[in-house]
Amino acid sequence: MNGVAQAIEARLTALGNEKKARWLENYVKHDIRSKGVGIPQIREVVKAVTKENNLAQQPAEAQFKMLSDLMQQPFTEDKLAAILYLQLYWKGLGAGLQLKLISHWFDQRWISDWNVCDWLCVRLLSPMVDRSPEQALPVLKTWNADAYLWTARAS
Repeated sequence: MNGVAQAIEARLTALGNEKKARWLENYVKHDIRSKGVGIPQIREVVKAVTKENNLAQQPAEAQFKMLSDLMQQPFTEDKLAAILYLQLYWKGLGAGLQLKLISHWFDQRWISDWNVCDWLCVRLLSPMVDRSPEQALPVLKTWNADAYLWTARAS
């Protein structure tokens, strides 16, 4: 795993709350795993580690690798950290690169529950459609017919 992804993952683990984790796992169902860390804490960890490592200034491919490392982790909070990073630091980039990354996540089956899928839709895909409909809509239309439930749901 990428060193920056490891730093984010470790800090989220340290902030974990067993009671919150069990509550979220029971609420979401789908056999998810949670550390019990809230969105505000996840956002702060992402911002701190990004600043400490000058991550936003790294080449897109290095960021792509770090984000995919987070998304393939079994814990919801690691996946949400990847989504929050994109929301915070990639919103100015074209939709094409983001859609390539997100498509990769779906192809790898790293998004596999409604909680992560819906966060992705609300935080990234809906704003992307508003900003760049000419880039986003053709891709989302192909997702609509995808055999993988979570890709189709995100469309």
